[in-house]
Amino acid sequence: MSTHSANAIRLGVLAFVSAGLLCATDSHDSATEHIYKLSEVDVQPRATTQVKPRVPDELMRATHVAVQVVVEFTVNADGTVSDPVAIKNNDARYVELTRQAILQWRFSPAKVRGSSVRCKMPLAFNYDLGG
Repeated sequence: MSTHSANAIRLGVLAFVSAGLLCATDSHDSATEHIYKLSEVDVQPRATTQVKPRVPDELMRATHVAVQVVVEFTVNADGTVSDPVAIKNNDARYVELTRQAILQWRFSPAKVRGSSVRCKMPLAFNYDLGG
């Protein structure tokens, strides 16, 4: 990957609390699963490992507008990521690259009363052509 494409990706976390996103305790029994709003958790998830999407140079050269992909995903109680879904994008060619990158991220999970909980959160990946 060239220096141009390596420096061309900016990441930004969207406003979780104002979006009213939900968290759930780490239980696999959905009938007893308690759902929390992210604003109600004691500790919000925090990224501990971030991986930038690997954008092929050819794709960067073929793209003529700034690209944004917003993914929503689950931060599990163990800090891993699952179920990434693109909820917004202006260039579908970047969606799978973004999904593959976010699956490699790790978080310190959200906590309620000392217990780790699962939660959904969005993240915007901005691909700037200007580098």
